[in-house]
Amino acid sequence: MPELKLAKERELGRKLPYRTLAEETGLAIGTLQRLMETSGEIERIDGNTLSRLCDYFGVSLGELLVYVPGQEPELVASS
Repeated sequence: MPELKLAKERELGRKLPYRTLAEETGLAIGTLQRLMETSGEIERIDGNTLSRLCDYFGVSLGELLVYVPGQEPELVASS
């Protein structure tokens, strides 16, 4: 998901600190840090969190998550 943040920064033409991202999505800074700095090892994500991230980054749920049978779903980047 860090790639989505980088793409948004390019779109906006500025850095996007976690504080700003938190204000613009309504999500807690700690939640965003955990999602951005984890390499696919997230145990649970609230549906509201997923919805807010999809809306903010302009992606579908399928672009935000990938599911591989037999493995845990993980957050992915979208091009």
